Amino acid sequence: MRWLRRPPRGPYRQVNIHSNQFMKRPDNDDQSMLEHVNRTIAANRKPGLHFPAHFLGFHSRGINKAGAELALQYGPHCANVDGSINIAAIAALADMGLSVAIRAHLGEMQRMATLTLHLQFTGATARHELHAKTRFDGFFREASAIQGRSIGALYSSGELICQASGTFASPPVPAGIKLVPIAWDNAPFAPDRPLLEVSHMDATERSSIARAKAALRVRSRHGSFIEHFWGQAARRLKSGGASNTVRLGAHTGNRVGHVHGGVLFGMAAGTAVAALPSEYVLTGASAWYISAGMGDRLHLRSAVLQKGRTVGVVQTRVTDQNRRIVLEMVTSHAHHPAHAR
Repeated sequence: MRWLRRPPRGPYRQVNIHSNQFMKRPDNDDQSMLEHVNRTIAANRKPGLHFPAHFLGFHSRGINKAGAELALQYGPHCANVDGSINIAAIAALADMGLSVAIRAHLGEMQRMATLTLHLQFTGATARHELHAKTRFDGFFREASAIQGRSIGALYSSGELICQASGTFASPPVPAGIKLVPIAWDNAPFAPDRPLLEVSHMDATERSSIARAKAALRVRSRHGSFIEHFWGQAARRLKSGGASNTVRLGAHTGNRVGHVHGGVLFGMAAGTAVAALPSEYVLTGASAWYISAGMGDRLHLRSAVLQKGRTVGVVQTRVTDQNRRIVLEMVTSHAHHPAHAR
């Protein structure tokens, strides 16, 4: 069984965060999901955080020069069909936590751009609130521009989910965009916030609602909401590997309108997982961010470098509509007979 543009007949299933093992989808309230997106749009009108952070309910448990601890709200909006937290949500929290640890040494007004992000999984599954504990690991010496390092780990219910590390630059803010300090006390947003009328939304906000409705329509037949909302429904190719095309919008964007690093990481990892049979589970992923993800859509292609009896390795490239390379990722996978279909 593999990802298809049209779901197969019969019981519909979906990939979890580590492998392309298909599992039954629990029923969720579509209206509640649309309301969650609606409130995310409302929260995103106030400068500070970005759409993915509001959507995932990022909140601070302490940020200073010694380190940072961020957490995300658990719920059906960020879960795979088996209840585990989606890879894009995990990567988004890791990316934000690692960058915040560096920004504490630079100032609140500094823009942070991800250069590399590495996640090494333990095999434990996150099905509750997720925490990222990170610390600053220094700057690269004598470089012509700032490049900082940070390391950390993500936990859920006291279990280590993955180790994380990353490097970040601090480029200028694009023209026409003004950054403000992040108001962490406003996140996570409360579920009782008033809803916006669609007629009072601008074109980009209405587009996010349209993407949510489209994700729910597909999810009702095949998969989880967040996978389709954030473009992880890759298809396996008969010739080998996997491919995907993802439409971009405010729902995938960071504070300057580029694709958020964690959301992009999730797109690439989802395509990599689809490239191998179900008995291979994701154990680690390393991503190099080559250029900003902008424009109308991104194209992803994964190639299997190794499919051995115990280990698999996949290389994934993300390009924009002008064929410019946006991201390169290499993932490691372990053979796990229990996941075979």
